[in-house]
Amino acid sequence: MIQIISCGVYVPALRVGSSEIAKALGAYAGAGIKKKALPEVDEDAFTMAVEAAKEALLGMKTLGGSGDGSLPSARAGGGAVEGEPGRSATVAGTAGTGTSLGPGDIDYVAFASTSFPYEEKSFAGALAECLGIPKTAFVGEFGSSTRAGTEALISAASALASGAFRLALVVVSDCPGGGPRNPVEQAAGAGAVAFVLQSGENEDRCIFSLEGSSTWSKESLGIRSRRTGFTEASDLGIARHSRDAFVGTCVGAVRALLEKERRVGRGESEEKACEAALSSVGSEFRGLVATQPDARLPLDLGRTLGFQDERVLPGIVASDMGDAGAASCLLGLLAYLESGSVKPGDLLLLVSYGSGAIADALRVRVGRGVDEISRQKPLRSLLDAGTDVDFVTYLRVRGWL
Repeated sequence: MIQIISCGVYVPALRVGSSEIAKALGAYAGAGIKKKALPEVDEDAFTMAVEAAKEALLGMKTLGGSGDGSLPSARAGGGAVEGEPGRSATVAGTAGTGTSLGPGDIDYVAFASTSFPYEEKSFAGALAECLGIPKTAFVGEFGSSTRAGTEALISAASALASGAFRLALVVVSDCPGGGPRNPVEQAAGAGAVAFVLQSGENEDRCIFSLEGSSTWSKESLGIRSRRTGFTEASDLGIARHSRDAFVGTCVGAVRALLEKERRVGRGESEEKACEAALSSVGSEFRGLVATQPDARLPLDLGRTLGFQDERVLPGIVASDMGDAGAASCLLGLLAYLESGSVKPGDLLLLVSYGSGAIADALRVRVGRGVDEISRQKPLRSLLDAGTDVDFVTYLRVRGWL
């Protein structure tokens, strides 16, 4: 069983309201988004990733830990964690065993984003260096679409399941954008999330576990794309096309997940398989979390799959931070887990989407350690603590003034 034993999150402090943008431009394209997170001039996908990863490493201590040492604040800036180089003797490993785990024990690092600061440069290695992770650890990067976050998570889980690796760190950080009148930019937010994964059966330490995944793809431009050499993402501007591409691809991934679990017979027609999938999902899973280009599309997907809105809303974060790209569905998963809407043993359906089009569907089992999230820095507290800025400040921070 692949277990997530610690998590970390980072959201930039600045916020710009949708009403502020609409007042200045006469329109706003982010359906259901009230405000969005705005990276400061010295923040990007890499700096946010470092902060989220530090929180995850700190969480390794609080989840069943017995040590009394400390790690530096995740807001303190760059640099490896304190203590013996590459290792923290105060970070507890498996609860109750006395085993000590720290950055030096991580041997697999995955970093996902659609907005790496450089088009050609390894940032996963730089991330590992900042955190004190051994130089011999495998490091990998995932990008190209907003599906990159779950792609990194699935790849790390597969690596651990193979037995070739012991402890994995997955970090997903994104800050998509474009010009001020670009619909993608108007909805674009920013944020980062990090997870520490291990293969094991320690239920008390487990925040959630991954019980299966499936991928489904088809040729479709989808919601947005960005050509090589361009800094701005763009979309077709056809809302119906974007919705159909999103919902259709995600439903395909869910159907594939159920088929893999033999809940849908391979001999059935595609139409019957789809009907079987749609009729069983709402009763099997406690809730749905999906990629969030805006705050409306996850609700549309939920209704298609038979979920009532109240079983989707706890995982929607785009309304308060905008579209966090590859990180959006995983930030939504954390929001759902800390919302009090689930208990150990519940199943959540996690679906990510990327233009192209491709989608992943994952079965997420809530673990006994879910309550430990509240002992770390909750996502909700970061969303509520933002500082609002006006449109002129927004333009300045984005470098347009």
